[in-house]
Amino acid sequence: MNKGNQLQRNQENFYKLLMRNVMEKEKTIYEGMTNAEKEVAEYLHSINLYWVFEHPIFVQDERDRPRVWTPDFYLPELGIYIEVCGKDRECYSYREKVFKKNRVRIIFIHQFKDGDFWKKFLVHKISRIDRLQSDKITDSLLRGEVIGFD
Repeated sequence: MNKGNQLQRNQENFYKLLMRNVMEKEKTIYEGMTNAEKEVAEYLHSINLYWVFEHPIFVQDERDRPRVWTPDFYLPELGIYIEVCGKDRECYSYREKVFKKNRVRIIFIHQFKDGDFWKKFLVHKISRIDRLQSDKITDSLLRGEVIGFD
């Protein structure tokens, strides 16, 4: 077996063990979630995305006051946050403005709309953010390469 396959197998086993611990030993994390958050957690697990529930983030609000907020999910491998929205749109539009101001990569999911459409929306948004970040890094490297060797 080559090193790449072994590494992948080790990562998969680690993830399975981690998720088993979260689901069995630390059931309190699920007990503190809304039904919508549980559904998103289960979906993220089903597509093999590691997540952290309510990972704190430091932001500055519209008056530049420091704040600590805890979006519902953080995907550390991608550096993306996910907020599962309730029906109160006003609360989330304020949060969207603050996160945008702070350049936080976050996806707002409105699960109560359109059945399971939120799953396709989430995958699309993650792919788009990841692609934009990759393009940005590539452009930066190419500019640096051209500048460095002229």
